[in-house]
Amino acid sequence: MKLNSIKYEKSDGVAKITKDNPPQYGMTLEVLLEMKKTLEDAANDEDISVIVISAGGEGFHLGAVVFGEVKNKDWNLTPVEFREISQFARDIFLYIENLEKPVIGVAKAGAVGGGFENLHACDFVIAAEEAKFSQPEVTLGLCTGWGGSQRLTRMVGWRKAKELLLTGIEIDGKEAERIGDIDVIASSEDKNFSYIPKEYSYSENTDYLHFTSNNTIFGTQFHEFPKVSKDTMLVCDMSSDIFSRKIDVSKFDLIYAGAQKNMGPAGTTLVIIKDEILNKTGRDIPTMLDYTTHISKGSMFNTPPVFPIYVSMLTLEWLRTVSYTHLTLPTNREV
Repeated sequence: MKLNSIKYEKSDGVAKITKDNPPQYGMTLEVLLEMKKTLEDAANDEDISVIVISAGGEGFHLGAVVFGEVKNKDWNLTPVEFREISQFARDIFLYIENLEKPVIGVAKAGAVGGGFENLHACDFVIAAEEAKFSQPEVTLGLCTGWGGSQRLTRMVGWRKAKELLLTGIEIDGKEAERIGDIDVIASSEDKNFSYIPKEYSYSENTDYLHFTSNNTIFGTQFHEFPKVSKDTMLVCDMSSDIFSRKIDVSKFDLIYAGAQKNMGPAGTTLVIIKDEILNKTGRDIPTMLDYTTHISKGSMFNTPPVFPIYVSMLTLEWLRTVSYTHLTLPTNREV
């Protein structure tokens, strides 16, 4: 296989695809064409189990040099032809995303623009803490054109994705890991959330395990809560079954529940949180999203929704009365 801009090696079940086009190591047309060729070869080779994509030199994945390349060669491409080039790159990254073999992206120094979009499509990304990443297209009057906006949103959530995409800010490897390292360990999405997942496991290094205790639509509910190690926080969304049964809140690090299902009208949220996990985000967060803000102000940091809080109070008072009634029932009462 003749290659000019890609270094392609296969050994011990691993196919290594390295962008080898100094000095920029960017996404040129030739790199895209040769990446497609080598990816297809690795995918069809039964002896290959894992594919690794990296960049030569210092290990920095530069973006779409392809458009500068086209401009410099004065190819006089039409808007339709430019769009076809972008579609070609999107197709390659979609191919990476859908490969049955795991693809690992290695970015020792980081990635920018289309190079970062290339990494979005990989199953895993390995990078140094000091590596730099960004999607700076907006600062050039452009937008991500190779699937970056869609994949980035799925990876980090729409709020963080908008921050990265609409400001072009640069983040380091440590921050990239923090915002993107979320694993779904169990789900019943395959059958429209109509059952409770039974078999699941998680890494010992997991910071927290989040689950939803009840599904109102299908009537499914966790009767036994997940057990976690002492170093893993247990977080639960109990919006749909809070106060419907007795629970030991000491088993949880954080419980939150919207009032609208069992407490009162929509507009307020119940939060139960352990003191020892406060102020341990490891980063600066907006004042409004910091639970210590609301605790220090007695839940009055902003103007409270008075009516939902009042109705919730009435509900809780009634629940306490009902509980006392049950406790004082004669033991020989017929049911």
